[in-house]
Amino acid sequence: MSQPRVLIIDDEPTIRQSIRQALRRESLEFFEAENGEEGLQLLEAKQPSLVFLDLRMPVMNGTEVLQRMKLQASSPYAVIVVTGHGDDEDQRECFKLGVTAFLRKPFHPIELRGLVNQSLQLKAYQRQVEELLQARTQELHEAKQQLLHAAKLSLLGELSASLAHELNQPLMVMELSIDSALESLAQRNHQELGESLERLQRNVHRGMEVVKRIRGFGRDTGQDEWAPFAPNERVQRALELVAPTLKARNLSPELDLAPELPPLWGDSVQVEQILTNLILNASDVLESVPEPHLQIRTELQEDAVVFQVSDNGGGVPPEHVPHLFKAFYTTKSAEKGSGLGLAISARIADNHSGSLTLRNQPGTGATFVLSLPVTDA
Repeated sequence: MSQPRVLIIDDEPTIRQSIRQALRRESLEFFEAENGEEGLQLLEAKQPSLVFLDLRMPVMNGTEVLQRMKLQASSPYAVIVVTGHGDDEDQRECFKLGVTAFLRKPFHPIELRGLVNQSLQLKAYQRQVEELLQARTQELHEAKQQLLHAAKLSLLGELSASLAHELNQPLMVMELSIDSALESLAQRNHQELGESLERLQRNVHRGMEVVKRIRGFGRDTGQDEWAPFAPNERVQRALELVAPTLKARNLSPELDLAPELPPLWGDSVQVEQILTNLILNASDVLESVPEPHLQIRTELQEDAVVFQVSDNGGGVPPEHVPHLFKAFYTTKSAEKGSGLGLAISARIADNHSGSLTLRNQPGTGATFVLSLPVTDA
């Protein structure tokens, strides 16, 4: 195990020698600087665990050095100010700038050794806490990503019946096209054979597009994959995913998409996940409404793009509103909802520095509003 490094920044050789002499029995490696500028260079080059710093020095004084250090709890070194000139105001300023201890000259060797041991132990403890926090932060990030992915897969599960129906249509056409092509081949009817093969090719592409949408929606993503994306394009992609469900429920959404919206920065698939959730939730509410109306709008409000999904399903009952964005809270039956959709959607919006809110009109309808800031990448 390497020895802790100690940097002494003081313009008086006798003080530097006194510090080394007082700590001679400690297992330490020393470096010395005669002024603040030289001290900062050694600080970067040697990466010490402890710094002794005088306040009154030529070239650059101790206060300027502390301002350049920008000390924080996570800084890899502790700083002990050793000075013969500092008053109470200097002491307050030094502690404000993050020093560990303030020692006046002349000092006693026992006092110095005690401060050194305390400072090194404190810094070691801070490092352990920092490492633990980093580990826990990483664990929380991974857990959050897993939860987001699980919610996405759960949503795909809800869509599975309609997606199977959407895939079944091109598959049936392909089967008929193959039968027709075989019959035309047997009759040597080249024209009908060509038409059958063209139908087959079109529906193969159609099926591949459905699979591509499912794979793109289901993939696991992280913040390192964030990129610019077009807001209205995400609305269209979400509608493509839910199209079979909307068709089965005789719903034709009214679209009011603002033209020439600025691009947004983030995970486009996660934003698509929010929109898909909101549209599916609205379609569930409208399933038993005699004259259902579903509207999807986008617009630019100041420095944010706003998505609105509105329905005339009677609104959210007031007793449900305070709990609506809580995990596992749902107004649906167990087979229809997990209670994660809105909670995850709100978390995604927050991760994108945006918000997901409800505009509720009990007895009339509800509008969910997703607001995402326009930012430079």
